[in-house]
Amino acid sequence: MVPERVSLITIGAWDLPMLRSYYKRLGWSETDWSSDHYAFFER
Repeated sequence: MVPERVSLITIGAWDLPMLRSYYKRLGWSETDWSSDHYAFFER
């Protein structure tokens, strides 16, 4: 049996710059896939 895991979570946000800052402070790395309208992070 393969253990369950989460590989992608989608979160809507009104203030994308604030959300980017929040995840960067958590130590997450933003990927090259991000744009002005959305952000992808790796942990």
